[in-house]
Amino acid sequence: MKNIFKFLIGILTIIPFVSCGEEDYGYNVDTGAGFALKKIVAEVDPGLTSYDIKVVVARGNTGAAATFQLIVSNESANLSGVLSIPQSVTFEQGESVAEVVIPVTVSALGIGVYYNFTLTLESSQEQIAANSKSINISTNLLLEWEDVGEGEYDPALFTGTWDLTLQKAAGTNFYRLLDAIEYDYHFIFEVKADNTIIFGKQETGYVNGASGMIWYTQSASKPSRYDGDKTYTFGVKYTNGGTGTYGDFTDTFVLY
Repeated sequence: MKNIFKFLIGILTIIPFVSCGEEDYGYNVDTGAGFALKKIVAEVDPGLTSYDIKVVVARGNTGAAATFQLIVSNESANLSGVLSIPQSVTFEQGESVAEVVIPVTVSALGIGVYYNFTLTLESSQEQIAANSKSINISTNLLLEWEDVGEGEYDPALFTGTWDLTLQKAAGTNFYRLLDAIEYDYHFIFEVKADNTIIFGKQETGYVNGASGMIWYTQSASKPSRYDGDKTYTFGVKYTNGGTGTYGDFTDTFVLY
């Protein structure tokens, strides 16, 4: 993490044409079933005709067959018609590893649209490891990113400022700040023709203890705008787990 949160106390898959962010739980399957990874980021080559996101689930108790429900939450975009997410995952007797296959309709992926969601295991009969019961998944079309320049980032919810790289997707008006709050969590936004800025709900990468992931959500009360020169202003409502809020803030990024 780059800094200290000031307002609070305190993919086991290799796939061609895809950039994957990997975060291993490192959990003990003897404590119950759980996802092998915390996060999967799948950037899909638009030239593909089909693509599957494959999510590994493991368990220690293999004495009997077992089925776990899969609960979807924290969707950042409409997943209908884009992702076909199974409602459950089943282990046969003797199986310690099962795979959740999520087909992606590549032709339905919107340019610059990031399909983020959380997948959670549930069961009324089987034990689930508390620290690995959920996985955050994100998919989008693979874009060609080009450097715009370096600048200073000031996220108002966090203490201090730091240098970041701004990139633009070739042929679009989409931009991203690399590793904005945490490594491998980029802040993506679009600059419209009138220089207003819009962005979807997305993870910061910062986890606030038991409260969970902190998310960027666009503020309805604070404006987001590019000044046409060097300054990008973001009205951000920081949310907890995509629901609870820490309030509305004004973040800035200024090119050098």
